[in-house]
Amino acid sequence: MRSGSAESFRANKRRVPFYPWRTGLARQRWLAARRRLWHTPRRLHRINSVALHEVTIRMSEETQQQPPQAPSGDTQPVSPQPEHSAASESHLESTSDEEVSSRGTVARQRMSQRIAAVDSQAQQADAAGRTADEALLALNDLQVYYGNIHALKGISLHVGRGEVVTIIGANGAGKSTTLKTISGLLKPRSGTVHYDGRRIDGVAAETLVARGIVQAPEGRRIFANLTVNENLDMGAYLRRDRNEIERDRERVFTLFPRLKERRRQRAGTMSGGEQQMLAIGRALMSKPRVLLLDEPSLGLAPVLVGQIFEVIRQLNSEEGLTILLVEQNAAVALKTAHRAYVLETGRVVMQGPAEELATNPEVQAAYLGGN
Repeated sequence: MRSGSAESFRANKRRVPFYPWRTGLARQRWLAARRRLWHTPRRLHRINSVALHEVTIRMSEETQQQPPQAPSGDTQPVSPQPEHSAASESHLESTSDEEVSSRGTVARQRMSQRIAAVDSQAQQADAAGRTADEALLALNDLQVYYGNIHALKGISLHVGRGEVVTIIGANGAGKSTTLKTISGLLKPRSGTVHYDGRRIDGVAAETLVARGIVQAPEGRRIFANLTVNENLDMGAYLRRDRNEIERDRERVFTLFPRLKERRRQRAGTMSGGEQQMLAIGRALMSKPRVLLLDEPSLGLAPVLVGQIFEVIRQLNSEEGLTILLVEQNAAVALKTAHRAYVLETGRVVMQGPAEELATNPEVQAAYLGGN
């Protein structure tokens, strides 16, 4: 290819980079912008100098307008004052004294409020510390959010060793959220959870299972494609004591004889009551110290509800298992539990022995079908 040909000219033209200031209009704009940038600091300096000069002139004029001060010495010339000057000075002094006293009163009130708030926080911390030491499980002022939704608004409760404690309330009250926070599935924005004297809020869920906090979730959540035996094996996944695992399996079959009959059947083909038995049995295979039950009677016939709650009483009375029960069937829950908490919109509105709450008119009207 010849160097002077049209093809070589086009090829060389494509290799040359394009700069916008090569054109006339773009170059003019670029130069104007450069001039503005170049002269801007000088222009600002000139403006600041003029402003400073004007301020200096004004200060000098004010200084000249002020009357001369009295010379320092024993004798000072007394300038003539109007008759009402003494009264005005006394009024100013009294006003300033009143202002000072009012400000001092406000400051003292604020200080007393701060001291009271600090004292109350210290008392709450001491109470929470005592509760955490005495109880097996203790929650103090839990604040839990789902995004911007404030689910738990200062929940505080405790579960003693060997107790059955129930949480009752309507849908959306925060019952399941409380259990998920204890299990490590949710992290509270503030507040504490203590288990066996140790703080566990923020600890991973699998670590809490190994320490003995086990939950049977709402809706059973079994492995539908696995058999009953395989589901029980999943409950003992973190354990390595094979002999103890087989003993616990036999114990589950003793508590729920129906599961022994269907131990080779796929879990998804069983009835709702049998699946709930399997969910509780799978949780027991993890060898829990605290068993969290979330709506164990959900969608079950009354006969099966009675059987499951009879097993819950048996686990507590014969084996001393600590149980935290979340239940909408308040009547059955209050008959089973030692103590109860009533939740409404993320807050504990009532607590006490289960027998006393069962006879409370407000609880009866709201949850037990009373008038």
